[in-house]
Amino acid sequence: MNPACVPSTEALVFPPRRELYVHFPAGPPRAILSRMSSISRIVRVTLPRTHRFAPLVAAAALLASACAPPRPSAPAPAPARRAILVSFDALNERRVLETLPAEAVPNFRALFAGGACAEYARPAFPSVTAPGHASLWTGAYGNVNGIAANNQPPLPQDAHSLTERVSGFEYAALRAEPIWITAAAAGLSVVGHHATQAPGVPGYPPVRTGEDALAGSRARAASALALPAARVLNGYNRELAPGRVITQ
Repeated sequence: MNPACVPSTEALVFPPRRELYVHFPAGPPRAILSRMSSISRIVRVTLPRTHRFAPLVAAAALLASACAPPRPSAPAPAPARRAILVSFDALNERRVLETLPAEAVPNFRALFAGGACAEYARPAFPSVTAPGHASLWTGAYGNVNGIAANNQPPLPQDAHSLTERVSGFEYAALRAEPIWITAAAAGLSVVGHHATQAPGVPGYPPVRTGEDALAGSRARAASALALPAARVLNGYNRELAPGRVITQ
């Protein structure tokens, strides 16, 4: 038992009134101090009723409450936090630090100084924009997420020739779930701004005709993107207006 919890026995006083005075040589324990208006070595306890055993009962109760380990308090709810994923195409930390003056990129330098940088990374192959970003969004390489190049042969393989090409930036070619759909399906608010392979439902195209094992994933993605908390746009993959030439 903690010695600070043990009162000096010779200092226990039992006056004829309905009060008990207990002396703690090392000062009252923290559990008792929290109930006192001022710090003192003498703690006064009002007894519930007059009884010859009341002082002993009160002293026992006082010591039990003071020396018992504190009850763990309920954890405070975690504050709401936001995760922001930003991609700068072809940005290289070392190249920025070695080739650009510090005053030209103060925010980048602050980000590098206060964040964490990988010593090396194994990007998607080939390390070009469409497959590189698809691997970031899905956590999988092109053999799984379906994006292997900026322009690639379409699927299913047996329905197209080797000379045909589709854009790897289009969501129709995607065969894995991107992070914004995962977040929306989990009930989180998500905003996607000009992300590759957005904003529509991934096509999950089959490798061969008749194979449609990913139909359930397509339906899940459609339901997630239809939620009000999912706001995903990409002006690059949509023609907002036909091309025009202004002559005047």
